[in-house]
Amino acid sequence: MDNGNFKISEFEKIIKTSSRYISRTDETLGQPEQAREKISLVSQFLKERRLSGEILSVFGEAKNPGLVYVELPQGTREFHGQAAQMLLECCLYDADGQPNERAWDRWRDFGRNIYYGTVEEIYLNFTSARPELALIFELAYRQLMSEASILWWEQQPEAVKSKESQVMRRFNLELTALLRPIRDTVLQKHSIDTELFEKLLDHGWNVTFDLENPQARNFAPLLRELNLSQWMVSELFHLLYTEQLKANEEALWEKLGSSNFAKPEEITNMISGSLSQITEVAAREIQKVIIKRASELEVKLNQELVDLQKYTSRVKKQTQELVMLNNSDMSKVVDAKLYSENLLNLSAKVTDSLMQFQRNLTGQLWYLQDLERKEKTLQTSIEKCQSLQRMPLKDLTSMLTSQSTEIYTDLLKHLGFFNNLDKSIKHDWEGLTKNLAKILVEMIRQGLEQSNTKVKTLDREAARRNPNDSHAAAVLFEMEQAQADGRAISGLIEDQGGNRAFHVELLIENYRKFLKEVAEPIMNYRRLASLVKLWPPLMVKDPPVLRQQELCDEVFYLSERLKRYNRCYSFVAQGAVLPQSSAALKNDSEVRERVYKHFSRVVTVMVYDIRGSSFMSSKLMNADKEREIKNKLGYMIAQVIRQHGGFIVKDTGDGGLAWFGDNAHETYEKCYKEVFTGKGLKLRHSISSGTELNILPATESTKQAVDCAAEMLNMAEKFIKENFSNYRDWFRDAKEREILYEGINYAVLPPAFKSLFRIGVGISSGSSGKEINLSLNSFGDTDLCGAAVNNASLYATGKDPSRSVILLDHVSFANMMLNTERFTSLYQEQLWKTKTTGSDDWESKLRESLKICDSVTDDGSYYIPGRNYSVKRTGYQIVGLSNTSKEASLRMEAGDKEAAMQDDGRFMDPQTKTEIKFVYEIQPQEKGGK
Repeated sequence: MDNGNFKISEFEKIIKTSSRYISRTDETLGQPEQAREKISLVSQFLKERRLSGEILSVFGEAKNPGLVYVELPQGTREFHGQAAQMLLECCLYDADGQPNERAWDRWRDFGRNIYYGTVEEIYLNFTSARPELALIFELAYRQLMSEASILWWEQQPEAVKSKESQVMRRFNLELTALLRPIRDTVLQKHSIDTELFEKLLDHGWNVTFDLENPQARNFAPLLRELNLSQWMVSELFHLLYTEQLKANEEALWEKLGSSNFAKPEEITNMISGSLSQITEVAAREIQKVIIKRASELEVKLNQELVDLQKYTSRVKKQTQELVMLNNSDMSKVVDAKLYSENLLNLSAKVTDSLMQFQRNLTGQLWYLQDLERKEKTLQTSIEKCQSLQRMPLKDLTSMLTSQSTEIYTDLLKHLGFFNNLDKSIKHDWEGLTKNLAKILVEMIRQGLEQSNTKVKTLDREAARRNPNDSHAAAVLFEMEQAQADGRAISGLIEDQGGNRAFHVELLIENYRKFLKEVAEPIMNYRRLASLVKLWPPLMVKDPPVLRQQELCDEVFYLSERLKRYNRCYSFVAQGAVLPQSSAALKNDSEVRERVYKHFSRVVTVMVYDIRGSSFMSSKLMNADKEREIKNKLGYMIAQVIRQHGGFIVKDTGDGGLAWFGDNAHETYEKCYKEVFTGKGLKLRHSISSGTELNILPATESTKQAVDCAAEMLNMAEKFIKENFSNYRDWFRDAKEREILYEGINYAVLPPAFKSLFRIGVGISSGSSGKEINLSLNSFGDTDLCGAAVNNASLYATGKDPSRSVILLDHVSFANMMLNTERFTSLYQEQLWKTKTTGSDDWESKLRESLKICDSVTDDGSYYIPGRNYSVKRTGYQIVGLSNTSKEASLRMEAGDKEAAMQDDGRFMDPQTKTEIKFVYEIQPQEKGGK
């Protein structure tokens, strides 16, 4: 690129990376909203502990963070999987109480000779690219080893799996011991505080839970270490946060009473899921307010409905009067002038009068339809108000409270309420504990009693069961858990000279410690870990079809988005950690702004040319037969255009003109009335007054036109096949030739015959008033004119005239690609069509797919799945070059030509200093593709 000039392939890349496809993959794969929330929560966690959150910038800018991908070279999983297996076996021996020194020696030898050094090299490679990448490396490395451990555990017998928690705790601590010396040495040089790693990554806890709904039961072993149980956590929720729950109830009650509501949905949205829990008394009070406000709103809406119905009645009366006036005028015309005026003049006056009546009546009917819609909307709202007033208390309670049935053990709720309580008591937990001492003593006593009772019940249940019963093991496991809870709670009770001392201060201290030093760090670690993805993903079986499409999307996203924004890293000991992405244009953001401004919403013109029409006319020598044939094909084409939302401006017999935009269908309905005559012929007559001819651009304009054109081509081929046998009767010059179909030689026909009924379609787009104008012409007919019409006409007759073809300009191409949900290169499509089985083959396919995506191709070819056609750059058009015919201005040269984009979106040829339009061809594919 030089002085604002760039190659068309660079423009196409901008279109690709600004498309709806990239936006969709950004939302589904990059997860910016979720990432922003997770980063915010982690930042808050660090801020409370006075730790810097600058290192979190590795996930992207603060306003636009997202997932980070780490690309694993071939063999990475196997190498680290071998290390994980050796270390897990060592930890398992220790968990059994039988340390195996020989196993540990093998691990240490492997580590010293190969593994430790490799891990250190990769760590150093990451931090040499950017010191903050230490966080990405450690998260990716731990995830890699976690994957390997999951595969290892799947192969272990049930007796071994029961020790998983203990083994994984030791395993994670060993990984920490491996990473910490490297981290301390490396990050100290860059003055990066390692306390964040120690708080979030080094704990060694292995807890499996839903990050959106972490429950106390998921943390049971860690709770027991702090003399707590799931039951006690639930009871503490009731005890500590009752006042906050009451305050929330009162706040909702006041908000309902003071807010102004225009729709019943506003009331519903305010109350839905607004409370964690609610007492029956509070629910009844809130129900009274809802009934009152819904009733007030119902009265208001009923008055609006009455006023609307009165107005509708007046409009209906006006419409009836309009009909009666027309009938009266018609009667007067016939009575007064039937015998006194020329019949042709009388017919013309009657037609004019009827057309004016039709315009007025159509306007009235449209207005009545709109009023009817408003009336139905008001009636629906009134019914919703009545439903709110009749809602049973039970249903209202369900709507008010969260849907979770485990609210009291939801650790996110605990943390939220805990932080609020901590502020309200000004951190005086000692004072709070003293005030609640008696209740806490009783809680400890009940907790121990509850555990012991559960053990006895389960013991009796286990005794009744056959040891070989499939449920016996579950009962024994549950009993072991209850026993463990009892032992944990017993740690809060101390015998002192025959008396029992209940350590309530230890209970509250351990609850605080669990939330702030165990649960919260683990959840924040998981938040960060969820923002790092290893690629290629681990696959143990062939992915289903939908997953295959997700994998294809992921490759596209990885290449076109993450590498561009440095959120993709290579897990390598040597070489670049940050992949080399293609250099962006100097004025990249400016070009993208112009692309969005001029190409995202356009009006699209389509001109179609029926090949061989003049030849057919000269050979038929029968105008009646010619009209019959052309009408037969023309009806089919018109139907296709209407089905795709197009406005058919005119049919020239050997072609036609249509446009597509946001209001094309609606405008057509306002401009024309279609009826069938007694002979079955379609008659279209205008009811346009000229005021409704305001065309609006749309995001889908080109897609509608291209879909329409592709179907027209298929329809034309079908027409040829269905009517091929008629060629002998239609064309006497070919009568002596062997004209056959399905096994009969079509090649014997002259080229002119073979082009018959094939269609050339030209598509050009622009803006209303500049490139396109829709208005009444000098004859009073609706007509379309402008540069887009001229360009589309040129494309319709371009390329090989003996075959059907669809050509479009770069404005149409850009509009279509910007608003397409999914596309890929033709090379990618060919790769993904190949049959693949086995995890190794799938991994190879993904890597090859990424290589194709990363490679720079300049032929402008893309495949549109679902629509089953491809698009490829095929040439360019020199616009406004003097002494050049229209046909000569269209150059079918598909090279990667250079151009300069102007402020108004036009391209200028730097050599000729004239406007240039790049031309693309749509190529429908055979059905059966992916």
